[in-house]
This record gives sequence, structure tokens and C-alpha cells, in this order.
Amino acid sequence: MAYAVGLPFVSLSRVLVQGFYALEDTRTPVGVGVVSVLVFAGAAALFTPRFGHLGIAAASSLAAWVNAGVNLLLLRRKVGRLGLSKVAAAVIRLLPALAALAACAIFTARLGAWTAGAGGLDLVTLRNVGVLALAVLAGAAAYAAVALLAGSPDARAVLSTLRRRLGR
Repeated sequence: MAYAVGLPFVSLSRVLVQGFYALEDTRTPVGVGVVSVLVFAGAAALFTPRFGHLGIAAASSLAAWVNAGVNLLLLRRKVGRLGLSKVAAAVIRLLPALAALAACAIFTARLGAWTAGAGGLDLVTLRNVGVLALAVLAGAAAYAAVALLAGSPDARAVLSTLRRRLGR
């Protein structure tokens, strides 16, 4: 969970860095990366003695937040407004679909026997692979259904593309 809180910021950083590259600026993201590594090292030194391996994960997430935040501020300073209010509004509109995805995936994943066996190719492992695939599919279906019901333009565009490709 300590890693999970940093994942969106890792993704955001990747997109922001591409913005700098598009402007032919490779120095800024490297400098921000160095700052992020220093934040990680300092936070890991502070968190690890108290929280053990969770401290390393939390330090990694903190470094991801710093990386995304600094890159965002510097890119905005360089190019002006980035239109993030529209992105935030779209994300907020999709929160019910994301909640449906999470609920279906978690509910379905509970059908697995995740603590049984130590690996290898046995019936429990094969069952878990099937349960995992079913959890992903159930979550995706729930997300798509709720997004379509909510009138998401992106979901409608995907559905329209699928219909065209399938010849309907």
C-alpha cells in the first residue's frame, strides 16, 4: 500500500517528462530526478529504522510525489497553463467507474487461494491464474459499464471504435 500511493505520481512524472523532451529540454527532468533521488535517500534513512521495509516503499512514494510536483511546477512555468482542470474534472467524473472496477476486482480476487502453495505449476496456481484473469475482466467490465452509464466521452469513443472494427 505504501507503494500504491506513489503510483499515480510515477505515471504523472512520465507524462510530464515527455513534455520537457518535446521542448528539447532534457536537463530539467534530469535535475528533478536527482532531487527526487536525494529525497528518496533522506526519507528512506528516516523511515526505514522505524518502519522497516515499509519505510523504503513510503520513501519511494514520497520521491514520486516530489518528482511529479516539481516537474509540474517547472513545466507550467515554462509553457503556461496545462489544462489540468479539465483532466481533474474527467477523473472526478470517472471515480464511480473506478470504484466499481475496484469492488469487482477485489470481490472476484477473493475467490483465489493466495496463501496456499509456494508456487510452481499446480492446480492451486492454475486456479489462481484463472481467478486473476476473471478479476481483471470483471473489473474492466464494471468500469466500462459504469463509465458508459455516466456518459463518459472516452468510453463512448472506445465503444464506437469497437463497433466500427467489428463491423456493426
